[in-house]
Amino acid sequence: MDGRRPLRHRRASGARRRAATDAAGDGINLQRAHASRATRPGIKAVADTMRAVVIERFGPPDVLAATTLPTPAPGPGEVLVAVQAAAVNAIDWKTRAGRGVSLGEFPALLGWDVSGEVVAQGPVANRFAPGEPVFGMLRFPQLAGTYAEFVTAPEAELAPRPPDLSPVAAAGTMCALTAWESLFDHGGLRAGQRVLIHGGAGGVGHVAVELARSVDAEVIATAFARQRRLPARPRRR
Repeated sequence: MDGRRPLRHRRASGARRRAATDAAGDGINLQRAHASRATRPGIKAVADTMRAVVIERFGPPDVLAATTLPTPAPGPGEVLVAVQAAAVNAIDWKTRAGRGVSLGEFPALLGWDVSGEVVAQGPVANRFAPGEPVFGMLRFPQLAGTYAEFVTAPEAELAPRPPDLSPVAAAGTMCALTAWESLFDHGGLRAGQRVLIHGGAGGVGHVAVELARSVDAEVIATAFARQRRLPARPRRR
């Protein structure tokens, strides 16, 4: 969120939004490469190759493998982002297991949520300059490839990262967008109303609780018994 209103993306279909509804974010820090530098047309000098985590087949977590890939070049209206944090949502592990987004071929580079720094601009890209911190959810449900040191991103799917928001905290866009759209775009939640949030301790649920409280709604949430002792934030006065 950019201090005014959460980042808005092109509308996902109902099926896409349901696929993201139970997403639970978990930040992954990625260090920038210190490989030899190479300059190619249209982008700032960056490492010619990058580290990435891919899958060669569907399966459990151990199918994830580190590898080296060519650094992508941003296309028209895109920027190249040096990834500082990505997220593992429910749709990520479901896709890895063969029960999520359809994959055309292997190896596949997963990941949609990202937080990082712009390092290069593609043709006609002018919204973000190199060095600016940004975050967003990219290209969903097409593959975006944020499990890497660098990722290309459409400028329209990024927002400036506020100075008081850490890269890891900013890499939870899918959960935040899902919660916001459910509460306000579809539910029309307003101050003083009462809202029931199922899975209030989950990835989307815990964000929904905070968003609802931020507009002075009365929140009732369900959770597993083992999660009953999670601290509650006092209602804002």
